[in-house]
Amino acid sequence: MRRLVGTYSFESLRGDLFGGVTAMVVALPVALGFGVASGLGAAAGLYGAIAKESGTHAISVSHGVGRCPQAISK
Repeated sequence: MRRLVGTYSFESLRGDLFGGVTAMVVALPVALGFGVASGLGAAAGLYGAIAKESGTHAISVSHGVGRCPQAISK
């Protein structure tokens, strides 16, 4: 952990924050739309997105595993 902190720069932090905000801006309307389309309401879509991301982060060993339906579709 100490090695990571020593090599992590402000430029990396700025890029990571920008990427996170960009992903949120794209994912939020999609989650709300899925909730409305399911008939459960926008809040259900938001809670579903939060639960999905929490579960994915808890069990994945790679940052690229299971982040989108296209990654697991055949």
